[in-house]
Amino acid sequence: METKAVKSVMPEEKKEMNLGRTKYGSLGRRLNVMLVIMMLLMTGVTLVVAYFALRDTYIEFYSESAQEAVNTIAQSIVWEDGIEHFAETGERDAYADVTCEYLDMFKTNFPNISFLYMFVPYEDHFIYVYDSVREGDDVSTLSSYGDRFDYGESEYEGLVVALKEKRGSVGVNYNNNSTYGESISVWAPVFDEKGDVRLVVEADYYLEDIYHDINEFMFQIGVVLILCAAVIILVMLIFVRRSVLEPIDSLYNTVELYDHGVIKIDEKDYPYNDELRQLADSLVMMAQRIENYTEEVKRVVAEKERIGAELSVATGIQASMLPNKFPLFPDREEIDLYAIMRPAKEVGGDFYDIFFVDESHLAIVVADVSGKGVPAALFMVIGKTLIKDHTNVGDNLGEVFYEVNNMLCDNNAEQMFITAYEAVINLKTGRVDYVNAGHEHPFLLQRCENGEYAYVEQKTNPQFVLAGMEGIPYTAASFEMKPGDRLVQYSDGVPEATNNAEELYGMERLNAFLNEKRDLTPKPLLEGLLENIDAFVGDAPQFDDITMLCLDFKKYME
Repeated sequence: METKAVKSVMPEEKKEMNLGRTKYGSLGRRLNVMLVIMMLLMTGVTLVVAYFALRDTYIEFYSESAQEAVNTIAQSIVWEDGIEHFAETGERDAYADVTCEYLDMFKTNFPNISFLYMFVPYEDHFIYVYDSVREGDDVSTLSSYGDRFDYGESEYEGLVVALKEKRGSVGVNYNNNSTYGESISVWAPVFDEKGDVRLVVEADYYLEDIYHDINEFMFQIGVVLILCAAVIILVMLIFVRRSVLEPIDSLYNTVELYDHGVIKIDEKDYPYNDELRQLADSLVMMAQRIENYTEEVKRVVAEKERIGAELSVATGIQASMLPNKFPLFPDREEIDLYAIMRPAKEVGGDFYDIFFVDESHLAIVVADVSGKGVPAALFMVIGKTLIKDHTNVGDNLGEVFYEVNNMLCDNNAEQMFITAYEAVINLKTGRVDYVNAGHEHPFLLQRCENGEYAYVEQKTNPQFVLAGMEGIPYTAASFEMKPGDRLVQYSDGVPEATNNAEELYGMERLNAFLNEKRDLTPKPLLEGLLENIDAFVGDAPQFDDITMLCLDFKKYME
């Protein structure tokens, strides 16, 4: 990968470059924060889920253990006279003492049991018989023989149902009250010989003690998870920094330092053949395309400037070929002439010509070459030269256009053509001989007795264009001009001038303007007409060349 045109950047400039990145925090900082937040959330969710799962497991485990323990105690107690007497009077014999000691020992061996006691169930209440004691118990919280409790409390609902149905299975009940908090009660019945429930053994587990054990265990688990999360975050940050942030930063710096040249991509900055490496390679190809495009643009601009300079010269040459130093014939009092040609491009295809065939015959030509630009201008030069060279005193203008047409048809590979109007005026008599090859009719304004102009329409129709087809005959015609008459000829760029609304200037506006400004001399008349056309067109582009010629016949030649 080549390198070219890479400039150095001062620290101050680099600081300004990085301003946009640090305004809202760099990508690396945002990724780091996102990773930390994600790991903390995952750790927190894991701890919460694990806590509730562990709590349910603990409760289930203790419930099953308590059920086995209480059931074992209940099965080991035999309802006999000593137990019955103890239940009825509270007086213990040897068997009752052994039973009570057995409960005390059992409670001592199962420290998670909060209370272990026996009671006698009745129809709507039960009476405590014995509440086991172990070392360290708060005796004030224990019940004693004869304490009565009604079944109305919700925690005894399951016990009441079991007693009524005389079920022998172990019962479990979850309690939550203001006195003891959350607890689990497990009971098992003791039956007499008839199968009636005479005694119930119950064990209570306070969940607060279980929760304490769970919290200690979860604290240890939480510490381990946080340490693991910290290690994972560190590893991920290093990986993201190495595989993502550093390549992106290299791309950023490369683009910032690029100065219209081929950039260099260091392969060690992209350790993996991934999307970032492909992006870097694409950046190199893009830089090369930009460089090639820049060179092409420079070449095109230079070529355009060269062509522009040549067209500027061509514009000057074309302008110099047309009679443009008015008045053209300041010593001739018989006529007053003025003409304007404004091309749509640098050079145009319209042209006009004004020349004396001899001392008393003046020729005027207005023509329009098909197309625009340089090809039309070159064809215009040929047509103008041929028409002028073949116009002689006494020649029939129809024959002149016949010969010019045949010569233009030779080697006309581009199939261009010319519409042309030529008139020769005898200044002694006012006779005007003319020929029209597909061009617009001129305006002939004649002075009336009251001094105003009147438009005189010519009867002959335009004939076929020049250079369109070889061997076409052309017919000349004539009319008379008297002193004070005016002839205005133009190209189709005048009536076909178009504004932004796609409206044409048209013949009606042209006719109205010429009659309204009939008292003006040729120069202000044509200049005013051009201004009127520009005002109508507005800012719409000019699509066609505009050519206008005005001849005032002032007097006969002496």
